[in-house]
Amino acid sequence: MIIFEVYLSSLQTEDLKQFYPNSLLETGSDLVFFWVARMVMLGKQLTGELPFSQVFLHTMVRDAHGRKMSKSLGNVIDPLDVIHGAPLQILQEKLQNSNLDPREVVIAMEGQRRDFPQGIPECGTDALRFALCSYCAQGNGINLDVATVENASRFCNKVWNALKFTLAALGEGFNPLAPEEVFPKSPMDKWILSRLYHTVVDCAQWFEEYELHSVASSVHLFWLHDFCDVYLESVKPILRSGDPSQLLATRQTLHSCVDLALRLLSPFMPFLTEELWQRLPKRDSKSPPSICVARYPSKEYLAHWCHPEEEANFLLVQEVVRVVRSLRATYQLTKARPEVYLICPEAVPLSVYKNYWEALQTLSLAGSLRFLPDSEGAEPPASCVFARANSHTDIYVDLQGLVDPQKELLKLTSRQQKLDQQLADLTVRVERTRYQEQVSFKAKTAHQQKISLFRSELEKVKQAITTFQKMTRKQKLSPEMSE
Repeated sequence: MIIFEVYLSSLQTEDLKQFYPNSLLETGSDLVFFWVARMVMLGKQLTGELPFSQVFLHTMVRDAHGRKMSKSLGNVIDPLDVIHGAPLQILQEKLQNSNLDPREVVIAMEGQRRDFPQGIPECGTDALRFALCSYCAQGNGINLDVATVENASRFCNKVWNALKFTLAALGEGFNPLAPEEVFPKSPMDKWILSRLYHTVVDCAQWFEEYELHSVASSVHLFWLHDFCDVYLESVKPILRSGDPSQLLATRQTLHSCVDLALRLLSPFMPFLTEELWQRLPKRDSKSPPSICVARYPSKEYLAHWCHPEEEANFLLVQEVVRVVRSLRATYQLTKARPEVYLICPEAVPLSVYKNYWEALQTLSLAGSLRFLPDSEGAEPPASCVFARANSHTDIYVDLQGLVDPQKELLKLTSRQQKLDQQLADLTVRVERTRYQEQVSFKAKTAHQQKISLFRSELEKVKQAITTFQKMTRKQKLSPEMSE
């Protein structure tokens, strides 16, 4: 007993007082009895206190096929090979120099050639960490696919390029404001800062529940979709115009988004975010020296950015953008900027479209955007193709001079014949007596949905054929009229 008391007194060091007990232990679920339980028993016995109050367990990390990693299978993924990259030859040499049985070496090498025919590309530490965190930690297992890490590496490049664009837009001598002092006025600024606010709220909630994959998904969605794909594209005309009244507000919004979004990303990508955050203009000498000690975003000081009505309004805008881009892809208008006409008889959504007119035209890649009927009572030209964005909005895209109507008619006529045949075959099959008796309700529902899709596609093709027929007749009449 005396010896035990002497031992306990020797434990009372400054390091022990500072670091024991801890709050959270993170480990694999397969180590509960081998490691976690022993730490609890020894800690309680030697100090009288539990070593931690919470345990965060994750499942076993397996290969892309869901198999347990094994040297004999050759499916072990060395984190250093993912971080620095390794050609197939190096991977095979490691197996040959291991202590595996020669027969197992042959099997393992074949597995490596099948899984990594080009070797493992260099992805970096941050990409590997982000990829691992993007998997759900609770479940049957984490099936780690190197392709997922590659996608995370490309995401790193996207963030880097977004910072390059932002720094170029901010220019020299930019003085950023604190988030509490930034009050957006334009619709797009309100929308992106509201999206950032709700991303902060989501991250806080998921962190509290240890749902790291949900945090990673929220940050990824904001960076890729909201900020890069939508907001940066929408503000390019403003940055090119050089209008001082709009330029300053846009720059403040850009800086706020990048600054706080990097802080949100920092727990997953500390190296990348530190490098980029240091390049941002700082408010004053009292700014934090590192992103690691900078204040993590919280909803308490960002509440003035919450604009749910703007987010709801922008969903309408995105519906129109999606339809216009779909028409552009259908008719292969890669570089052309067609004239777009929008008809909306309802006052509320029409006011939303007009409020977002500039962003709507930019994101639709339209040469011009008009709302009809306008004050002149004009109608869309006969050379327009039509699509419906929603129950109250029709979209017309003018193809005059952008496509060859005769070639398009040949394609559409062939497409119509194919759809007619498919629809007729499926309809005959569904109407058979044996089908009604033997096919399950689920299969019947799927077939009805397919019939509905065929009819909808057929209607679009017929409308396009009518449009191109009008364009063809107009082309034939034009020479005669000129004569």
